[in-house]
Amino acid sequence: PELMQTLHRRGLRGYVTINTLVFTEELSQAEALIRACIEAHVDGVIVQDVGLVRLIRAISPDFPIHASTQMTITSTAGARMAWELGCRRVILARELSIEDIVRIRRELDAAGCPIQLEVFVHGALCVAYSGQCLTSESLGGRSANRGECAQACRLPYQLVVDGKTVPLGAVRYLLSPRDLALWSQIPDLVRAGVQALKIEGRLKPAAYVAATVRAYREALDRVREDPEIRLPSLEDPSMASLRYRLEMAFSRGLGRGWLLGTDHRSLVHGRYAKKRGIQIGRVLRRTGRWIQIQSDQEVRPGDGLVFVRPRAWNDQEIGGRVYVAQPLGNGVWKLQIGPRTKELDRVQPGMEVWKTSDPELEKEWRRLWSREGQRKDPVRMIVEGQEGTPLQLTVQDSEGRMGKAASRIPLSRAERHALDRSVLEAQLGRLGQTPFSLEALEIRIPEGLYLPLGELNRVRREAIAQLEDQRIRGPIWTLRSEAKLKDAAASIFATPRPRPRTSSAEAAPQLCVLVRTEEQMLVTLDVGIRRIYFEPVDLKDAVRKVQRYRQIVSRSSKEDEESWIFLAPPRVVRPGEEWMGRILREAEPDGFLVRAPDHLEWFAGFRCVGDYTLNVANPLTAQWWLEKKGLERVTASYDLNGEQLLRFLQETEPAWIEIVVHQHMPMFHMQHCLWAAFLRRVRGYPECGRACRRHQMALRDRKGAEHPVRSDAGCRNTVFNALAQSGAEYIQAFLQAGARYLRIEFLKEGAEECRKVLLGYQAVLCGAKSGHELWRELRVVHQLGVTRGALDRVHCPLTVL
Repeated sequence: PELMQTLHRRGLRGYVTINTLVFTEELSQAEALIRACIEAHVDGVIVQDVGLVRLIRAISPDFPIHASTQMTITSTAGARMAWELGCRRVILARELSIEDIVRIRRELDAAGCPIQLEVFVHGALCVAYSGQCLTSESLGGRSANRGECAQACRLPYQLVVDGKTVPLGAVRYLLSPRDLALWSQIPDLVRAGVQALKIEGRLKPAAYVAATVRAYREALDRVREDPEIRLPSLEDPSMASLRYRLEMAFSRGLGRGWLLGTDHRSLVHGRYAKKRGIQIGRVLRRTGRWIQIQSDQEVRPGDGLVFVRPRAWNDQEIGGRVYVAQPLGNGVWKLQIGPRTKELDRVQPGMEVWKTSDPELEKEWRRLWSREGQRKDPVRMIVEGQEGTPLQLTVQDSEGRMGKAASRIPLSRAERHALDRSVLEAQLGRLGQTPFSLEALEIRIPEGLYLPLGELNRVRREAIAQLEDQRIRGPIWTLRSEAKLKDAAASIFATPRPRPRTSSAEAAPQLCVLVRTEEQMLVTLDVGIRRIYFEPVDLKDAVRKVQRYRQIVSRSSKEDEESWIFLAPPRVVRPGEEWMGRILREAEPDGFLVRAPDHLEWFAGFRCVGDYTLNVANPLTAQWWLEKKGLERVTASYDLNGEQLLRFLQETEPAWIEIVVHQHMPMFHMQHCLWAAFLRRVRGYPECGRACRRHQMALRDRKGAEHPVRSDAGCRNTVFNALAQSGAEYIQAFLQAGARYLRIEFLKEGAEECRKVLLGYQAVLCGAKSGHELWRELRVVHQLGVTRGALDRVHCPLTVL
């Protein structure tokens, strides 16, 4: 509450981010948190979890909800879904281009959907689609969907193609994008219909906030003054000062991300992954304590410098503060760096010189966020009255809120010091430590009247205090009592559950298998499993695989639920990719694995199962997709560990939920194409020549593990964990809880390995082998979700509600 009061007093809005998945056992805590936000007059919340959005709408019909970029909204269908859920604003995925945003806004307007659009314009850029990155979870037991990203994208990797290491010199940070800087594109975003600009400031100091917000505020003000303005590029020489300030505030190198279209070469430079400031020159020589450099930039005592070998990726940065800076002419500087350390002895001619700190700039930024530099909200004052009546003062802020006060002494005829404009402006403009400045004064009293200055000042203070009280109060949102909530939430909590196609109490456990090659499909069919998901890289291959499946199975009826083939479309849909849906429909499979909101529109009339990409982590989310969107069942989120999955099954209809028990975890799912960026060094398709179809790529991490890289039909790359993981040890507990659909996913496995895995899981299902025996036999990682196996924490059997 105190923070909100501080913001509102200054005329600012405050939003709370709750953009993580919410587990079943946390829903009551989430409800308490939302109630606390409403009572504190928060201006809105930023949310990822579909179930949490539904819970908020049950608690309050008008509390503003913004759909987080963690919802992976990349299309008009995604934005419409957010509006249907009750969101007022959607924060679009950072991978969209300006053309994509224009198209989304146009299509939303045509559909009568007024949801606001928010776009990231500056700061750290995730290499993976937000909400679809499972790297921290897979490698470290932490989850980006739970706010615990370990930033594995900022680590060094080696590129391995067809088993051979590709020499890339100093380029090793293959997944670490430049920071986003869209200052020049602000006019285009405004004209595209974007209502809010977002600066990424996670873990950044106040100086960074001051520098970046000031720059973008000025850009936006220029657009408001001239809606047709074109701002120069940050690379333009005239923008050198602004670019310098932005890079010194924090920068891994500045870029435009995806906004101007695909250019894989420019997204990642690959040389470093942390702040390094700007390169100002090179070392000429070192003589004892002195270092000579060539630089066109002025160097001053106090500046922070580092020296780096240009072709070495793993050199430790050498440097410190400049103690002495002597200009020698022609851009040559003689420097003494302190404190004196042995590392400086390693400085050699030819090393790059980078400025990492500018004390003068930092001093200026401190003034910006200190009290003396705080923003003042302009106010308009109206003075009214007649002789013999009290003076009336009205103060109005930029959003129309007003404070009013009247003098206790009536106005009288002035003998010497009348209340003329100069006196009124001087006294009423004394706003001191208040968050206001006097912008306009309207005087509606006759000339020649008098009021003691002490009383005039009291009236000013009272009117200002009243205005501040109005602002501090903040917005008032509807908050249903617990009794009213129960009635309002009936559609969420008490809707009769749809009958599953097969009752969970009667159905035998079913193994479903996701395959990516025909060889994997043939082995699956050979061991007697008829429930197959096929994920094609070449979408045209889908027709052949569906036909091949039917030739082998010789199905007589598409209604036979024991045998079916579903197709798995790409995980992300961008504007203009509707052709993918058309090609997949032509294959006439039995159904589809739904991974994005667009797939519901593409595959209307087909059987559909929701995949893990929908991030279903609680019953409220599951119910939305099943009851509102007509899915047969949904795949449980990979963020749930074994114990949480059991609780999830307990609180919902178990036949709704499909559980992936064996897979190579899909870690990074990204628009960034490693083939185009580092092998072909081209902007993207078609210049890349589709090398991904002819060769096998992997990323080797610091521990030597080689993580496979696969491309989808939209040229998006997915980095998979080198090791498969298994939840075999939980299977019996899941079955006792009522689960009936278990999935195995294959990636690169050949026929013999597939056969071994499938026979092993069949043995576990029939009780011939324990899950513990299986995962040890397969030599895979015993892990499910973010928590490694701990069966002693699982309480079985569970009562199925």
